Amino acid sequence: MVAARASQAEVLVVELAVEGMMCMKNCGNTVQSALRSVDGVADAVVDFEKHSAHVECVPGASVTADDLVDAVECVGFGAA
Repeated sequence: MVAARASQAEVLVVELAVEGMMCMKNCGNTVQSALRSVDGVADAVVDFEKHSAHVECVPGASVTADDLVDAVECVGFGAA
């Protein structure tokens, strides 16, 4: 499930459910790197235990939740 919210500083925060990760060392880091490479992403942290990713976007960036899902899917994992 994709959940998005903006904080007081207008930073868009997106929580993604990530499917298909088998470990943090390879899979989790691959997903994290893919998310961080999206233009407009300030930071991304994968929680392997919860099979989720917490993504913070730069204020005013045009990045969308669909862009983040696409980035995860491009490296071979599912996201929603």
